[in-house]
Amino acid sequence: MQSIQQAPRQPVDASIDETNGTRSETGPSGELHSKQPIVDSAAIAWTEHPRFRAIGMKALLTSADNPLAGVNVVQVPPDGVIGRHLHVKEIETVYVLAGQSVLTLGHTDYPFAAGQVVAIPAGLEHALRNTGAETVELLCIFTPPLI
Repeated sequence: MQSIQQAPRQPVDASIDETNGTRSETGPSGELHSKQPIVDSAAIAWTEHPRFRAIGMKALLTSADNPLAGVNVVQVPPDGVIGRHLHVKEIETVYVLAGQSVLTLGHTDYPFAAGQVVAIPAGLEHALRNTGAETVELLCIFTPPLI
C-alpha cells in the first residue's frame, strides 16, 4: 500500500482582476505570474506520473487556483496499471472520459468505463487497470487538492 503525500507548495500572494478574471501571483522570489481564468488542457504537456511508470498526467488546477480542489487529467495506456495506493486526506472523484478499465476499491474489483464516475473516500486503498485496447483517460478531482 502506498500513501501519496505531496510536498506543500510555496506560499504565493494572489489577486484577481475583477474586470476579466485574470489571476496574478507573486511567487516566493517576488516574480509576477499572470494566469488566465480558463485552463486549456491542450496547451499543457503530458508528464509521467511521479509514482506510476508509463501513466501520463496533466495538472490542470492546483491549490494555487482553487484551495478546495485540484483537477488532473490522467492517461493509462492499454495494459497499464495505477498500483494500489491511498490518499490520507483527499477524496478522489474520478470520471472516465474514455476507455474501459477495472477499478479496485479495497479488495473488490469493479468494471469502470467511459461515462462512469466514482468518489473514492480518503484512506481507501484503490488501483486501476486498463483492460481495453484504447488508452483510458480520467478526469480526477481531489478535495482538498494534492498540491
